[in-house]
Amino acid sequence: MSPAAAEARVPGWRQFAACRTTPDLFFGPDGEKPAAREMRERQAKAICAGCPVWFPCQEFAVSHGEQHGVWSGHNEHELDRVRRNRRRNARRARYGRPSRAGQRRAAA
Repeated sequence: MSPAAAEARVPGWRQFAACRTTPDLFFGPDGEKPAAREMRERQAKAICAGCPVWFPCQEFAVSHGEQHGVWSGHNEHELDRVRRNRRRNARRARYGRPSRAGQRRAAA
C-alpha cells in the first residue's frame, strides 16, 4: 500500500494529529533506558502541547485503554491517572459524594 493510500485510510482526527510524522518519538523501543525515555517523552509532550486534536486523542487513548506510548501529552502512567479520576468522578456523580461527617463515622 502506498503512503498516500495509507494516509487516506486514517480515520477522522488522526489525519490532523501533529504526531503522525514522527510516530517513533511517541512509542519507545523495548529496553529503553529511563533517561532516554524521559527525554523522548518530553519531546513528544511538547509536540502534543500544540496539537489541534489533543482532546480527541485523549478520549481515544482513555476509552481504548492505551497502555503504551504518549497520547495527548500523557504517558501510560498519566493516562491511568486520567482513567481513575474519570471513574471516581462518575461514581461521585452517580452516588453523590459522601459528606465529611459520613466519612468520619465510617472511619470510627
